[in-house]
Amino acid sequence: MRNVFIYIGLILILLNSLIGLISSSYSTFNWVTNDVILLLNTVLLSLVASSKQKDGFKISFSFLLTAIGLVQLILGTMMMNEFEDNYKLIFIICLFVVQLLFVLLGKVVSKYLD
Repeated sequence: MRNVFIYIGLILILLNSLIGLISSSYSTFNWVTNDVILLLNTVLLSLVASSKQKDGFKISFSFLLTAIGLVQLILGTMMMNEFEDNYKLIFIICLFVVQLLFVLLGKVVSKYLD
């Protein structure tokens, strides 16, 4: 299962990079930001899939992380092309923190349920 997330993530990163190279309306800042979003979400999903948590945790966290990752991609596509005063970028970073907290919380809770 872990390999599936890695392969899908790499395919999506490749697709995003090709679209970034081909499309002139897709700015480099957004393109690189979305590549980083896809890479970090792939790592998080493969960490969840390879963990020793119960299957219910793995499935629910996979759906949750994927939904949050989709929101991050949409925000990454629509945000401004600069770092300064970029509130969508701040929200994307906050969503990453939420994802990390979910993964850590799942590890802690699954230890007590065994």
